[in-house]
Amino acid sequence: MTTPSERFADALARLRQQAISQRDIAATLGTRPQFISDIKAGRCALSPAFAFRMEHAYGLSHDWLLTGEGEPWVDVEPAGTSEQGAPGLEDEFLPLLEEVVPGDPRQSSRWNGAQYPVLAHHARPAVDGGHRYVLRVSADDACEGLQPEDFVLIENNTAMGPELGRYAVCPIRRGERNTLGAAAWDERTQFWLPTDRCGSETRRDAQTAEVLGVCVAIIWRRLVGR
Repeated sequence: MTTPSERFADALARLRQQAISQRDIAATLGTRPQFISDIKAGRCALSPAFAFRMEHAYGLSHDWLLTGEGEPWVDVEPAGTSEQGAPGLEDEFLPLLEEVVPGDPRQSSRWNGAQYPVLAHHARPAVDGGHRYVLRVSADDACEGLQPEDFVLIENNTAMGPELGRYAVCPIRRGERNTLGAAAWDERTQFWLPTDRCGSETRRDAQTAEVLGVCVAIIWRRLVGR
């Protein structure tokens, strides 16, 4: 059975016969041409969110892309014309940043205006007053299993609760530098507190660092070892 990346490559060849290039697809979906190439080559996982966007834009069955089941092509209405879309599956655009920022990312001098499409239910802050953005993880920020070039969803709000687990990756300010780091949920204060993790030992260092928010999800990631 073929893999999602192989099926995606077959679909790209079919679209190319219709004079739709990878660059055209990237522009339509609001992503980078390199992202399209990474999925095609199997260097990046094909996510359900991206598969839904392909179906919405080009009639390429998301179910076939992800599982190989059913017909490759379906009849869909052009983007923006349907009145019965599944709630939360429409795209919204979030600021795309290359480094961790505090507060509202749209007000940051570090934001150059770049945006990244995510499903609407990912774009809306889970906590009132929160601000969400997509961070392209750098080599300096990689931690706790995140790799450089992963795209992660950040919510700048420390009120996100323990539903993310006991530990989470968080944007943290250490002195003059903002970066990603580990944090532990503190039942007493009901906030995330910075930690230095070493095996089973956790050392709190809340006096020297401040948690700015929480890494809510991985939007897409580069596959390693392929």
